[in-house]
Amino acid sequence: MTQISIDMPDDIAQELYRRAPQQADRLRLVETIFREYFAGAEKAGELELLNANAEALNLEAEDVLAYQVRLEKG
Repeated sequence: MTQISIDMPDDIAQELYRRAPQQADRLRLVETIFREYFAGAEKAGELELLNANAEALNLEAEDVLAYQVRLEKG
């Protein structure tokens, strides 16, 4: 495991120590925060990609739907 040092505002550090008084708890909390942040950033990138291609994707979906045949009940 790599050891790092992070400078942060006092109010955030105080909240971290309040929520996770033990060093092992702080490590797990900070690790969870980073993992969730990175996962969110990946999802944001996927959303950006979808938005950038939305028009083409919508046109393709409309084209596919045009080939569907309605089934008659009865």
